[in-house]
Amino acid sequence: AEPTNDRTTASPLPAEWRLSVAPQLRFFDTSWLWGARALVHYGAWSAGVDLLRSHVNVQAGSVTTLVVHGTLAYSFELLRGSQRAAFAVGPRLGLGRAFLTAQAASWAQGYDAQDVYFDAAFGARYSLRVSPAFQLGLAAELGYARGPIGYADDVEVTSTSGSFAALLLDASLRF
Repeated sequence: AEPTNDRTTASPLPAEWRLSVAPQLRFFDTSWLWGARALVHYGAWSAGVDLLRSHVNVQAGSVTTLVVHGTLAYSFELLRGSQRAAFAVGPRLGLGRAFLTAQAASWAQGYDAQDVYFDAAFGARYSLRVSPAFQLGLAAELGYARGPIGYADDVEVTSTSGSFAALLLDASLRF
């Protein structure tokens, strides 16, 4: 009798197209940014766009930050077998542009800056399928970013560099 191989090499995540939209809150050491993420998923891969913004007022003036970047991620599903709930963790890379616009008080100096923005993060996401075509998710990321730092009167007002934590609440639609 010949030995048989009953193992299948199917991907742990289904090969289906989904679109996710998520409000996002990202905390740096000295500042926080808020915005949104839109992702297209296929199986374990996702690609999308992040748009983040902050506005900080201080005695020396104010700094507005805008970060726009594309993101690419690969997720590993940890809990399988549940058709209703899933937990996925995996790495993510982002690359884009950050813009800082300073408006200093009349007695202070402000410095505008723009630079390439790069981040790398490791995230975890819990999702709950509400219907066959719709699911909700809650995600968190820890990462490191490199981008410009905003100053008003030589005081750091906002930063897009350093370690960060992000929280996302997303809604996914299958198509």
